[in-house]
Amino acid sequence: MSGPARPATVRVTEHGPARSTLDIRQTHSLPARLTDDRSGRSAERVGCEIVSRVRLYPGVARIDFETEINNGAEDHRLGVHFPTGIGADRSSAEQHFGVIERPIGLPDFDDDWLETPVATYPQKAFVDISDTTRGMMIANRGLPEYEALPEADGSITIALTLLRCVSWLSRDDLRTRRGHAGPPLFTPGAQMPGRWTFHYSIIPHTGGRETAYREAHRFLRPLRAVRTARGSGVLPMEGSLIDIDPPEIVLSALKTAEDDDGIIARVYNIASRAVEGSLRFNQPFSRVERTDLNEERAEGVAVEDGVVKLELRPNEIATLKFSTGMWRIALPAGRLQASTNGQ
Repeated sequence: MSGPARPATVRVTEHGPARSTLDIRQTHSLPARLTDDRSGRSAERVGCEIVSRVRLYPGVARIDFETEINNGAEDHRLGVHFPTGIGADRSSAEQHFGVIERPIGLPDFDDDWLETPVATYPQKAFVDISDTTRGMMIANRGLPEYEALPEADGSITIALTLLRCVSWLSRDDLRTRRGHAGPPLFTPGAQMPGRWTFHYSIIPHTGGRETAYREAHRFLRPLRAVRTARGSGVLPMEGSLIDIDPPEIVLSALKTAEDDDGIIARVYNIASRAVEGSLRFNQPFSRVERTDLNEERAEGVAVEDGVVKLELRPNEIATLKFSTGMWRIALPAGRLQASTNGQ
């Protein structure tokens, strides 16, 4: 299935100074399910209504999508394809604490392989195709699977999986694997019937992925407004609890330490090269230590004019513990409060 059963309905639903929205409605005709012998798709068809809302925001270098699907089909994988028009031999996808590059296509294999390789891979916030001068990044919220498809002209199409509908946790009759991968439990809910809403975004960019990943993170974790009665209500035009430079060094966590009143700042290098940078914590502190992920095996870190210097390899993680002795963040009864020691 590649196109709708009839022409789509397209209309502009918003056009203002803050946002413009294009509403696209279409219905696709899908095979209802697998045949009884599981060798093909059934001749019975069901309609699948798909509504996409495409949004543009002034000054934001993204095209955001909200897609709603009313799924009535079974045993299928439904995705959205993005032709990039860019030739590349590798895809770049965010993983935990960094980015992993994968070759396009399948490796050479034979019948000795226990499992037939597949070209779908996991991701976190984004996948990117670029040729060092330009690129296309696809960001997502909670859509962990993608595929990079080579086209006849040498360009790459990014396929983002929206639905993967199955009836069994494991089966022993798959063409891509010998035997079971788990217990053969019947899971009718995994057919994902009904309405589902998905969010993803197109981020065209110049250069490599390092120039665009921040937009993907902004899409994944948009700003939230919280009303509070604390404070005077007067704030400076700008301010920051922590300053990090260059942008290739990504803040992963900022929290209180597990065992005392220290503050933990965890960062990693998202670039494909080693990066030198700096981190400044804009609160009083007495010393800084670098720890492991368990906040153990602490080693002292030199501080110069309040700045910690960093040298990070690609995907390297650095966990810094600032000993403040002055303030802590507590979470009594589910509320966030800042207090001084002893008060």
